[in-house]
Amino acid sequence: MRVWFNQSFSLRNVVARVVRERPAVRLAVSAIDADSPVRDVAPEFWREPGTAAPDYPQWVLDTAIEKRIDALVPQRGRAALARMGDRFRAAGIVLHAAGDANTLETLEDKAAFTASLAGDPLLCPTIPVTSAAMFEAAVESLASNGATACVKPATGIY
Repeated sequence: MRVWFNQSFSLRNVVARVVRERPAVRLAVSAIDADSPVRDVAPEFWREPGTAAPDYPQWVLDTAIEKRIDALVPQRGRAALARMGDRFRAAGIVLHAAGDANTLETLEDKAAFTASLAGDPLLCPTIPVTSAAMFEAAVESLASNGATACVKPATGIY
């Protein structure tokens, strides 16, 4: 089985473990950065088009077909790729995503994701900010309760 992790720069340890523990899996990885840290543990590596790619999801499908990929575990463009799930299936490629396109978009938008968990007792205190003053007030509020701020961008899975 040929499995592809796209834009997998943060999966270096996962890739190394799959290579070590699942020798029957033929693993391929790709990244925008030709010098990505995952490159040295990937049995097969190729460079992805940059952010200017006109139709990244189509490039992924075409590349998966060309390279005879059996399963894709998307990291970049997950929602857009999930919307093309029927096209991947028609090409005989299994798309392993954490949810449907709408769920993935919610996961991508940290504010929307946090709002969807309102009232959950396990939800960490989350304070969206849009200015330096709001940031300082949020950090002070968290610190006054003994917490440490963890700063994340509003969108993205990383």
